[in-house]
Order: sequence, then C-alpha cells, then structure tokens
Amino acid sequence: MAKIVLDEKPRFVNTQARRNVYSLQRAQGYNKSKIQIFEQVLENELFDENGMRRITAENIFNVDETGVCVNQKPHTILAKKGKKSISVIQSAEKGKTITAVCCVSATEVNCPPLMIFPRKRFKAELLDRGPIGAIGAACYRQRLDK
Repeated sequence: MAKIVLDEKPRFVNTQARRNVYSLQRAQGYNKSKIQIFEQVLENELFDENGMRRITAENIFNVDETGVCVNQKPHTILAKKGKKSISVIQSAEKGKTITAVCCVSATEVNCPPLMIFPRKRFKAELLDRGPIGAIGAACYRQRLDK
C-alpha cells in the first residue's frame, strides 16, 4: 500500500484553471452589444452622413507585432572520430526576443518590417541577415506601449 505524505509541495501546477479564466474574460469582451458599438463607431469614422468614404482603403492599415527568438537550439554537430571536446559558439543574449512589427494596408501595400532589439544602442550590423528592407531600432524597455 502506498504511503501518502501531506507535507510535500505539489509537483504539478494546475495551469488549466488560469487558461479558462483568461478565455472566459476574453469571451465576455466579445458580446453582441460591444460588437454593435464597435461597428457603429467604425462606420462613423469611415463614412460621412451622405455615405461617402472619409478614409480610402489605401489609408487603412493592419499592424501586428510578434516575438522572434534570438537563440535557436544548435543542430547536430559533426566532428572527427576520437575528438575530445566539441564547442559551439552561441550568442550571449540567451533567452532574449526580438520584436518584429509588420504592417500591411487594405490594398495589400506592405511596409518594411520594424525589428526592435532589446538594447540601449542600435547597430546596423544587427540587420545583416534580416529581412530585405527591414528597419531596425533599439528599445531598452520590454514593452512597446510604454
């Protein structure tokens, strides 16, 4: 028969409960009345009283940000048989992420991506192997909204 010890801390943390609370809060944000209010405000901004467009499709943009991992796990390393030590050179900024901000208009006009690096000073060498036409910036703070 197994002995039950009550003094030990639980080994598994119940993260499912937190996910349910978050999705419940998100679901409460999307109700019919709030969506109708959003659509009304959007219509008032896009069209005037006569039904003419105030803002053209070329001036409507969708902006999104995502985090890109700085360090990837190294792939398989090949070495001569019998070699005693094998080394891998990896960036010192372990666990940091780069923020990529992408923007596209309603008429499919793309803006170059903005790559925001977590540092005080920006160096042009950071974009050497980046996307073509990318714009680089440095931001010491962790969040973009500050």
